[in-house]
Amino acid sequence: MAADPDFDKVVLLLHADGTNGSTTFTDSSATPKTAIAYNGAIISTAESKFGGSSLYFSGLTSHLRASPESAFTIGTDDFTMECWANYSSYSGARPLGLFNGTTGIVQMYISSGALGTETRDAYGGAGGSVPLNEWVHLAVTRESGVVRSFINGTKVYEYTDSGSLGTPAQVNINQYGNGGGSGGIGYIDEVRVTIGLARYTANFTPPTEAFTGAAAIALSGNVKDASGANAARKVRAYREDTGIFVGEATSDGTTGNYSITTLYSGAHTLVFYPAAGEDLPALILRGVVPV
Repeated sequence: MAADPDFDKVVLLLHADGTNGSTTFTDSSATPKTAIAYNGAIISTAESKFGGSSLYFSGLTSHLRASPESAFTIGTDDFTMECWANYSSYSGARPLGLFNGTTGIVQMYISSGALGTETRDAYGGAGGSVPLNEWVHLAVTRESGVVRSFINGTKVYEYTDSGSLGTPAQVNINQYGNGGGSGGIGYIDEVRVTIGLARYTANFTPPTEAFTGAAAIALSGNVKDASGANAARKVRAYREDTGIFVGEATSDGTTGNYSITTLYSGAHTLVFYPAAGEDLPALILRGVVPV
């Protein structure tokens, strides 16, 4: 699948890849969030839609919570919430939602087998039928105030709510806002939240591969030694917004050239390390933007 041209709008992207039984959940969005497991939520290799593993929720209170919650402020923007789900039981389940305690800012829920959507704890409805024991793509979008819900790419409900959606206190996968035992039992894979874009506004073909990130871009340049000659030196790159390590390379000893691949289009800090025996400090360059 091609790179996502709207990856900069993705605030949460969980591929649920990992080893069986793991409680480490990696957010692959451009600004990674922390996802914490509660009441038995784990990575499982027993089922997956893509990648060989998925999130497994073993009971009604089993769920994940993502933070910081402020990153999920929608306001009056368009949005898309989506995931793949494979439930064995889902009475009242909330596959994905943003909450303030018992108040739903926006949530995806399953009621009597139908996929429901609710915004601001006041607007919404349900439609269609979510099958059990098979993988199904679930999505909720808002475009210019029109909220739509989709099951496997088919629109099942639509209503209007152009109001401002505030900052959530809880961002939950498979649970109501206050963790009150309203989860389903089963598997969820490929969770994605996009703010600023309604990815689906009419019937569509569900994704046939795991969600992708941005196109790879490069931090590149040339290294010279104290005499001005091209030199081989280790170069490391870090994102300036989060401090996260991006990658490293050793510049070519003949040309002095280096290149480090990154998915982040913003400013980076590059650290150039002296060669062994050089009595020099590391050189630090800030504000380096990839091309």
